[in-house]
Amino acid sequence: MQNFDGTSLAFAIVGILLGTPIALAFSPLLGGHGHGRVSLNSAVAHSLATTDWHVFARIRAQFPSGGSTKTRTNDEELAAALVALVILVTIVTAYVRNAVLIAGLMAGLSILATVVVTITFTVLWRRGAVDGRGIAARLAAVYFAVIAGVLSALWLVEPPLHADALDALATALRNGGSIFAADGVHVGVIVTQMFAALFTFGLLIACIALGLGSVSAVYVHSSSRPRWLWKFAFWTNRWAMHTSTWWTLFILASLSLIMTSGLGFDWLTSAFAWINERIDALLPATPAPAPAPN
Repeated sequence: MQNFDGTSLAFAIVGILLGTPIALAFSPLLGGHGHGRVSLNSAVAHSLATTDWHVFARIRAQFPSGGSTKTRTNDEELAAALVALVILVTIVTAYVRNAVLIAGLMAGLSILATVVVTITFTVLWRRGAVDGRGIAARLAAVYFAVIAGVLSALWLVEPPLHADALDALATALRNGGSIFAADGVHVGVIVTQMFAALFTFGLLIACIALGLGSVSAVYVHSSSRPRWLWKFAFWTNRWAMHTSTWWTLFILASLSLIMTSGLGFDWLTSAFAWINERIDALLPATPAPAPAPN
C-alpha cells in the first residue's frame, strides 16, 4: 500500500472541492419548487435572505475590544517592522524558488474552474433548474477570471517586461546570496508579481465558490432536504454571490494582469518619480553658493 503523502492529500481536497458542485448539479431536486424553471437570480436572493445569520457580528459582540487606547512605543513599532520585513523576505524567497510550480498550479486551477462551472451551470440549465439569463453573467465573469488566470500564469514565468528579474533573483539565491544583495528593480518586479499571483488565486477560488453557491441556492430555494445542509453549503460560499464581490475581483483580476506583465512596476516607478518631482517643485530652491573671492 502506497503512503498517503501530502500530494495525495492535496489532490483529494481538490477533487472534493471541484467535484462537489458537479455532483450536486446532477442530483434530483426535491421540494415544492423542483418542477419547472427556477430563476437563479431569485434563488440567490432568497438564499442570501434566509442565511443572513450575522455569525461574525455575533462573535465580535461576544469578544468586545474593550476600547483600549494603549499606544505602541518606538521599540514595539521597530520590532513589528522587523518581523514584517523578515516575513516578506521569506515569502519572496519562497516565491522565487517555486515560481514555475505556482504558475503551473494557477494554470491548472484556471482550467478546472472552467470545467466545473461550465458543467454545473449547463446541467442545471438543461434540467430546467435555472434560467439562462441568470447563468450568462456568471459564466462571463468566470471566463474572464480564467483568461486572467492563464495569462497571469504565463507571465509569472515569462512576463513581457522585465523578464530577466526572476532569472536574476533565482541565480542569486542558487549562488548562496539573498534578495538584499539583488538589484532593487528586480526585487520590485518580483514583489508586484507575487501580490498579483495572490489576487489571481483568490479570483479562481471565487469562481469555484460561485459554482457551489449557485447550486446550493437552487436547493435552498427548492426547499430540498436536508435543508440545514443546503443552507450551510450556501452560507460558506455566500461571499462569492454578492455583486460587490465580483466587482472587487474584476478590479483585482485587471490589476493582476497589469502587475504580472511588468507594466505595473513601470507605472509605480513613474508615479513615484512624478510625486518626487512635485515635492521638489514645492520645496524652496536652495540658493547657489557664493563664488569664492579671488
